[in-house]
Amino acid sequence: MGKTSLVRRSFYGEFNHEYTPTVEDYYRHEIHKNGGVTVLDATDCAGSFQFPAMRQVTIRRAAGIVLVFSLDSEFSFRELQRMLDEIIVAKAEEGVPIVVVGNKKDLNVREVREEDITELIRLNSSDKIQLRYVETSAKDSVNVDEVFNQLLRLLMPEPPSKKSKIKVFNFKAKEKCSIM
Repeated sequence: MGKTSLVRRSFYGEFNHEYTPTVEDYYRHEIHKNGGVTVLDATDCAGSFQFPAMRQVTIRRAAGIVLVFSLDSEFSFRELQRMLDEIIVAKAEEGVPIVVVGNKKDLNVREVREEDITELIRLNSSDKIQLRYVETSAKDSVNVDEVFNQLLRLLMPEPPSKKSKIKVFNFKAKEKCSIM
């Protein structure tokens, strides 16, 4: 999916061409905007934990979520839909902002239709579950910052006054794992 590449490109301006599987990584990034500072704490998760209870705890703790699928993989999009269903059930009472990301825009192969993405966003958006969609290329650095800018706009409609902290959890569907 390129989820870790997306985070590392946005936070550090780096891109690694070699794939390294993610179990769980933590990132911290300061965003200076409008005279304020926002500290974004991100947990980069594989999305398929051994124990569903652990996945539920991670989802419940999240203030905001970034879900990533690969535009060249219909399977990854279906897995994202399953994860989104689980998140909606877990966060139904309190709600959560979610940015859905179609990554690998730089590839000429596209298995996921724009109509299917639009339908996913339309069907699952509500007052409590706020969904946004961004297409990115972590490799070419296209729209990578927009992912976290969208999430911050949903989390903090007002500009930060001093210094604020937000925890963000990223999930991805992985072809070799069964998520749910």
